[in-house]
Amino acid sequence: MELYDVDGNKQIDQDIGLKIFGSWSRALPQKSLAVFARNIYGKGSFQYKVFKDKPIKKFEALVLRNAGNDWSGAIMRDGLTSTLVRDMDMDRQAFQPAIIYINGEYWGIQNIREKVNSDYLAENHFVNPANVNLLEFSGSPVEGSGSSYNDIISYVETNTLETEQKYLQVSGKIDINNYIQYQLTEIYINNKDWPGNNIKFWNTNDQGSLWRWIIYDTDFGFSPWEDAAYTFNTMEFATDPDNTEWPNPSWSTLLFRRMLTNQNFRNNFINQYADRLNTNFKYEKVDATVDSIKQVFLPEINDHLLRWDLSYDGWEWNYSVIKNYARNRPVYARAHLKSKFSLGDLLDIRVEISSPGTGRVKINSIIPYSFPFSGIYFKDLPIKLTAIPSPGYKFVKWQVGTLNSDSVVLDYNMAAGATITAVFESAGVLDNKIVINEINYNSSPEKDTKDWIELYNAGNSSLNLKDWIISDAGPETGFVFPIDFILAPGTYIVVCRELAAFRQFWPNVLNSTGDMNFGLSSAGDNINLYDPDGNLVDFVSFSTSAPWPTDANGTGASIELVDPNLDNNVGSNWKSSANGGTPGVLNINTTTTDTTDNLPTSGCRLICYPNPFSDYTSIKIEVSVPGKYRIEIYNLQGKLVNILADQSIEEGVYYLDWGGTAFNHSLLPGGVYIIRLLGDKQHYNSKVIIIR
Repeated sequence: MELYDVDGNKQIDQDIGLKIFGSWSRALPQKSLAVFARNIYGKGSFQYKVFKDKPIKKFEALVLRNAGNDWSGAIMRDGLTSTLVRDMDMDRQAFQPAIIYINGEYWGIQNIREKVNSDYLAENHFVNPANVNLLEFSGSPVEGSGSSYNDIISYVETNTLETEQKYLQVSGKIDINNYIQYQLTEIYINNKDWPGNNIKFWNTNDQGSLWRWIIYDTDFGFSPWEDAAYTFNTMEFATDPDNTEWPNPSWSTLLFRRMLTNQNFRNNFINQYADRLNTNFKYEKVDATVDSIKQVFLPEINDHLLRWDLSYDGWEWNYSVIKNYARNRPVYARAHLKSKFSLGDLLDIRVEISSPGTGRVKINSIIPYSFPFSGIYFKDLPIKLTAIPSPGYKFVKWQVGTLNSDSVVLDYNMAAGATITAVFESAGVLDNKIVINEINYNSSPEKDTKDWIELYNAGNSSLNLKDWIISDAGPETGFVFPIDFILAPGTYIVVCRELAAFRQFWPNVLNSTGDMNFGLSSAGDNINLYDPDGNLVDFVSFSTSAPWPTDANGTGASIELVDPNLDNNVGSNWKSSANGGTPGVLNINTTTTDTTDNLPTSGCRLICYPNPFSDYTSIKIEVSVPGKYRIEIYNLQGKLVNILADQSIEEGVYYLDWGGTAFNHSLLPGGVYIIRLLGDKQHYNSKVIIIR
């Protein structure tokens, strides 16, 4: 079989296994085909980057789809939905129209799609296909077991979820953002061959794996037969408790109905639906996407329609129907939400950036591509705005009329429409602070993720990690971040020894990268972080002996920094985290540093602020056990470069300013230094960074 894209470029020329694919669409003269790469025919996989919008280069199987119910229509409704949601938290089939020849005979246009099975999940999520539970309909297994999902359904059959305690019985087992975005997409497109049909969802047997939904076969969407389908209240349709037959029997709406009994979920769903009506499903966005797909078909469409005796006028008319649906659906979708949940009036929100290019704003679940951003939300349903500075800038404040707030996250009460301005300004070197925050070494055999290291931005400014280096030695031997990766304040990135091994157990931790060209020793090791100029930004020399956590070596636990403001080179500032740790999210052991609390039992402590510094740092010395103390400065080669104090100190708090100088009062070069507070029977080390 030979496959060409619509520009005539050959994509696949390979002997394959072939089956007719689909159910109702089998009756069409142009059959959908499932194609399998089998070793008996040659290669055991299609090794080609078939889809422009996915990085996958190897497929066990593909589908050549005839567009199903849209075959004699626009030939792209299902592909349109997949294209519109590709930046959402959605499991979807990629879409690529192609020209098909079978044994040299012209077969017209068919859409190349991924085949939804365990191999699809392995290709998209790095999971082990033998470990997948893939279900359909009310929980029937396609692969694996449906027992854990059926436990959820059994629970909601007899419980509503108004209380947080009951809600957590379900929400802790479901990927909530995925589920919400799946539901609102099916509702927006008015898919009436759902939810009692064309429903698949999956998890793995790994502890903590969440159920996720896959959107596919959405040919009933975007009004294939009804001129005014945009008026249909699919919100009520998807929550009907009484129907007994296709397409929305009560079993198929039960879980969604129960989830909506919880106020937090309900508000989250409404706001996320509003987010997407303001972005992905905004008329201008859908209209432009429809036009772009149509342009792909145009060079070949006449030959295809002639091959199958179809009408060009009918094809054109279907595009006009889709565009008309897109133009009118948002108005009705908002009206359906307002009616269903007794919401307040629609309010206009405008979000501006003080100076273009200095930052962006996340609004609930979306980060608009451009600003100013205008959106429609509901009165008295608060929205959440999060300031995200661009590299080299920091957030200063929000301006809402005459009101100001310097909180990075703004919960706006939606009492009235408003223009909200995020103010950013240039950041200084002291606003940059990336710390090594969690370490996994010597994984357990049961959860062998291989080694990984989590970095956390504890500063005020975003940083682009491209060309940064993480190493167990010098900057010339480590892993180099290969592409742009913007690490905003308060966010994480996980650097993996083997990304595929890590994602088998953590498929939803997408803020991960690899593969590191070094591993971590089970006897302890050094981890060094360098900027693109080779300057040492952070380092940790961890051990498997106390005061470092001793129960993470080969047990499946990671070690976590309890507070990103503490010195991460001090073992007592770390704790172990069971069940593989918390990669890519807040550490479970995280606490907030309070330097005014009681002193540690060691009897002494020192804290430097600012850190990093360029001119001077103020060293706060806390002593609870009187005695003779010595404050020493060492460079990373272990050389003593200065002694700041050597005297008897009574119990109390003392301050000492240090300008980053050596014994002879000359300025030390930029880099990382160790400040050591030594007493008769106690000591304390702290790490400080000089920026020159």
